[in-house]
Amino acid sequence: MSPVIFRFDFDIILNMISEIYDKIYKTIQKVPPGKVATYGQIARICNCGPRLVGYALRALKDNDLTNVPWHRVINSKGEISIKGEGYFVQETLLKKEGIFFNESGKIDLKRFGWQGTYEIQI
Repeated sequence: MSPVIFRFDFDIILNMISEIYDKIYKTIQKVPPGKVATYGQIARICNCGPRLVGYALRALKDNDLTNVPWHRVINSKGEISIKGEGYFVQETLLKKEGIFFNESGKIDLKRFGWQGTYEIQI
């Protein structure tokens, strides 16, 4: 039996990634100031996994940071997931929007959670 050889068309794969990233970014742009969404919530709306949402946010370039409110995406525990300096940047941006953290550093998702559940068309 001869081995099976898979051939990938990287242009097609890159286009698929670009499309899902665009959908993720458009969904995050719908989260209003003073509200947060979880990685899982964005993932459900975009029909992808929560890690892909994280990868998409990590892929943002400096000029995209002003167009996509990345700081409004947190984990399902109500916590900021990024570490180091990025944590303090995200915390500061959220506090400027009126979001409160409890003494454990968590955000009350019942109070500040975005209720958006609609699908974004791209």
